Amino acid sequence: MQVLPIWLLLACNSGPESSPYGAVVALSIEPESVELTTGPDAPEQQQFIVIAEFETGHIEEGLEPVEWTLSNESVGTMRADGGFTTSTDAGGRTLVQAAAGGMSATAEVSVTYRDSVTGDGVPSGVEDMADTGTPSDAISWAYPEDGAALPLNVPSMTFMWWDTEPADAYRLRLTSANTLVDIYSSEPEVEIEESLWRVISATNAGSEVTVELDAVTLTGGEISEQRSATPQSFLVNRFDAQGTILYFSTSEGGVIASPVDEIAPEPFMTRWTENSDENCVGCHVVSADGERMAYAWQPDATIEPRMGLADVSSGEPDALIEHANSTDWGKYSTFSPDGDFVVFSDDDELHFYDGRTGEYLETLDTDLKLTMPDWARDDSMLVAVSGVANGDYAYGRSEIVGFPHLGGGVFGEAQVLVAQENSGNVYYPMISPDSKWVAYNHSSTGQTRFTEDASLRLVSIEGGDSIVLENANKSADLTNSWPRWGPVPDDDILWLSFASSRDYGFYPAEDSQIWIAGIDTYVAETGADPSYPAYRLPQQDLESSNHASWWAVF
Repeated sequence: MQVLPIWLLLACNSGPESSPYGAVVALSIEPESVELTTGPDAPEQQQFIVIAEFETGHIEEGLEPVEWTLSNESVGTMRADGGFTTSTDAGGRTLVQAAAGGMSATAEVSVTYRDSVTGDGVPSGVEDMADTGTPSDAISWAYPEDGAALPLNVPSMTFMWWDTEPADAYRLRLTSANTLVDIYSSEPEVEIEESLWRVISATNAGSEVTVELDAVTLTGGEISEQRSATPQSFLVNRFDAQGTILYFSTSEGGVIASPVDEIAPEPFMTRWTENSDENCVGCHVVSADGERMAYAWQPDATIEPRMGLADVSSGEPDALIEHANSTDWGKYSTFSPDGDFVVFSDDDELHFYDGRTGEYLETLDTDLKLTMPDWARDDSMLVAVSGVANGDYAYGRSEIVGFPHLGGGVFGEAQVLVAQENSGNVYYPMISPDSKWVAYNHSSTGQTRFTEDASLRLVSIEGGDSIVLENANKSADLTNSWPRWGPVPDDDILWLSFASSRDYGFYPAEDSQIWIAGIDTYVAETGADPSYPAYRLPQQDLESSNHASWWAVF
């Protein structure tokens, strides 16, 4: 590469008096755009040069020194001489920027990540498939649903499909503007290995990925038939889902911790962990700062649950109220945004305690029978279920009410957000982290726990018409229950976790598991269904009964 004389370098920085050509008036990069391919073992390189134009019209190629930067550093790296090398961990798009003499120029780079993985038992010759086969109604997708939205940091994903005709092998192909990944399988199920899935996610942050599926039959070692399923797609969110999901496991008798971006969950506070005193722990919530957890506990089903409070600032629960010394009953709970108060429901009332010590303060002064409280993150309102009580777990003829917070734990008169319906029951209200929406459950019966026809709905925190989350619900009779919000990402999608007894692909549901759906609140403002089809939290044990998830910021 040409190294320019000192007068030319000075011209970039000192003005026209330093150069016979005058000042630099424009910079450009060659090439202006480039398309490259990368893979796990096959990076590509591209040399860029800077062209300088002077005020006299003189053109010089190969300007040095130049400061090179990338808008997306996950796609590759730049050398000081303008050489770009693709990453082997992701594809995507980036702008290459060159700066010198107070001026700059950009070029576009598009990198496609290509990879091919062949699973065990796949016969030779399968990789010779054509790009597409004959459309076949015999192949149908089992999981995930078409159009599901996924956080950027989901650690893995499994794809399953039904095929009513015999096949020797399948090709699962994931494509986008910057992805072409082929996975060959001898079975109608592919669990994409964690490292490869993270590459696919990183490459497609904020964009859609198309999933194609082909089945082949071999005769004499040659492909004699190739059939194609109807393609489907999924959306990768631009940002990570934050925190750890804490869910209640019936089989473990307590709370299990599952960081959103890790594969294996861990017992957090269960009957079998030392911090539970061998009690069943559940109906838990965590303060907004991730410092404390409120929960209900009981040694067995013969006594009413009592309130518990634990310090979880270290990531491990440390009981602030010893179970042996706890005297106050408590079931559902919520923290004030600043953590000063924790509210427990019991005996149709809402009781206020000190959020750091558990000391009893007062009971909400109202004639309503109340349960299932939740406190808005912006401190504007406390919502709860009001109705005819049959214990905190089973309210009938219920409605969702909101108490405006006047400050200092003082509340105004109740406002009806969701009215009681003649043929329905509403319960489990949960305010979104932006304090604009309330997700809740609706059922046609008077029960609340594990109701078969439980469905998810959404209403403005100011009340009004409710929206049925049809995409997230999938269908009736799936016990879509316990909606809980994830923390707010810097994006237009919020995350809503819930318990559902739906089948996981072709694995029949033994009981409920945690599922997660994206919620587009911009769509909600139009009154349309803002939900995406849900995906199953992949870290769960299929044989475990899980519900009451909570997103903690730690």
